[in-house]
Amino acid sequence: QIGNSQKPLIDNISIPIEYYQYKDSIENDIQQADIVISHAGAGTILQALEAHKPLLVVVNEKLMNNHQLEIANEMEQH
Repeated sequence: QIGNSQKPLIDNISIPIEYYQYKDSIENDIQQADIVISHAGAGTILQALEAHKPLLVVVNEKLMNNHQLEIANEMEQH
């Protein structure tokens, strides 16, 4: 889910990547995924962990108070 972000450049990537602007729920997508690549938002992290999916977390450094960095740092220690 990319929201209003720019469309990712995937021309030279050899793995299938699926993305979309918005969905009401990404639970089914997480269940079907081999790996979840996500911002460091608590909700998405919890969904991926509950589904026992490998998770790559990317911090959005432009957010105020950068709570995503705090969450990612805590995850790294566990």
